[in-house]
Order: sequence, then structure tokens, then C-alpha cells
Amino acid sequence: MQGRKRILWLAGIPAILALVLAAAWWKDERVERDLAEYLRAEATPEDVVVFLSSDMSKMDRLPGLRVIYSDSVFWNDVVGYDRAWVVGPAAAAVPMIGSVTVSDVGPYRIHRLDMTGTSSRNQGYDLLRHLPEATVIRMDGGFSPCPLVAGIFACQGDPWFSVEVKRVMMGGTPLECIYAHPRDGSKLLIEYLSTTGGKILLLEGGIDDDGVYYPQGSQVTVAVESSGRPLGEAVFMNVPGPQTRSVVLKEDLPSPAPLALSITAPDQATRHFCFRGWLQQAADGD
Repeated sequence: MQGRKRILWLAGIPAILALVLAAAWWKDERVERDLAEYLRAEATPEDVVVFLSSDMSKMDRLPGLRVIYSDSVFWNDVVGYDRAWVVGPAAAAVPMIGSVTVSDVGPYRIHRLDMTGTSSRNQGYDLLRHLPEATVIRMDGGFSPCPLVAGIFACQGDPWFSVEVKRVMMGGTPLECIYAHPRDGSKLLIEYLSTTGGKILLLEGGIDDDGVYYPQGSQVTVAVESSGRPLGEAVFMNVPGPQTRSVVLKEDLPSPAPLALSITAPDQATRHFCFRGWLQQAADGD
């Protein structure tokens, strides 16, 4: 009889463990679901959500929202957005940028950073935030569209020829930017079909590779077009760190208006070009 009880007890251990694991999974699932529901209800496409833990890999739960992951919050993570929702443990250090409101959802603490009015420099039509609405083409003597697959414009060839949003260290400075590697004898074309128009295109970016520390690295040229009409260009030199360029367009673009960036380099070797951009109206008096 005791032997039979022992067998029944041993047989029941896996079932008990399964129940414990299922309960833990359900608890985590419920907490993450509540967090996702809160952010979907409160955040807008004009905001950015910063998760201070790689464990919260729930981008599929937040359609239409910009989500990034980081060990800490940098100014470049949140500048240019209306609001930032920083999600992490209660002890997480969050910079006091703009107006800060704190809320708790389950074990998560959410710092809402209201950014409106904290930076007048990066305003206007944001090329990074509207990248999913763009089309990307590589012209290598032919016409090679890059289809959008899982958030990445998957261009033919090596993986680094694809176009996507990345967070990189550029000369020791963190920068979230559009990764757009030029290619020998070809042109990379990123076209926004309907912008809000403007007169000035502000660009920030540079070279994210070791080639910036050697004199033979080539510069990268960004030519600005609209419906095939050239409007100006910016040249990014072979130097470390982000560079800023202000392109005053040859003509005012109305709203709505298409805008295309043609990215080239004389030698693409290690030209890991990455940039952000804002199409802005001219300042009063310009």
C-alpha cells in the first residue's frame, strides 16, 4: 500500500510542477497584457516607448507605437518626440527631461516625459518616425525594390545593405537613426510619398564604422529630390561622431509633397551611414 502511494506521489510531481509553472506564466502574461493595454490607451504614434529591460520584448503588443530598448535613457532616445514613456523597475534612473509624471502598472514604473517645448531644433516632418511609410529602392544598373519585412526594408545582397532603424554608437555618441549603407556603383533611394512640406531639411548623422579613423574612407552624399527635381544636397565627411547639415531647398515644398533622398558614396567599403532628418518650414524672415 505504501509503495502504491509512493508511486502515485512520484507520478503527481510533474503535474504539480506543471501547475506551478503555468500559474507563474499566467501571472507574467497578465502583467504584460495589462502594461500593453495601458500603453496602447495612453500613448500615441507621436510618442516613443522606452523599455529599460530586454525582457519586455513585446513589440507585437504595441502596433503603431515606436518602441526601443535601452539600459538607460539618453537625450537622443527621446528628443523630437512629443512624449516618452519610460518603462522599467521602480529603482530605474530616469533623467528629468521636460515635465515628468510617474505611474505604476503592476511591478512596472512608468515615467511619462512630456517633451513638447523642450527642443525647437528637431521639429517638422520626422524622416525616422515616418520611415515605415516610405519606399526604398536600390538602383544597381537596374531597379531593385526593398520590400518591408518585419520592420526592415530587406534589400537584395548582404544584410548590411538593408535599410532599418538602428540605435548605434557614433564616435562615442548614442544615436537612433536610419541605417542606410551606400553601395559601389549604385544609388540608394528612400522616398517619402506624402510629407507635410517645407523649405529646410535638417539632417543629423554620419559614419558608424572604423573607417572614420583612416584617411582613405570616403564621404557620403545625400541628394534631396522631389518628383525627380533636384533640390539640394548634403555631404557627410569621413570623421567620427554625428554631423549636422541644413539643406535649404531650391523651392518650397507644399503639403502634401513627395521627398526623396538619394544616398551615394564613391567607395562603399565600411560606409555604415546612419542618419535622422526633419523637413521644416522656413523660419520667419527667411
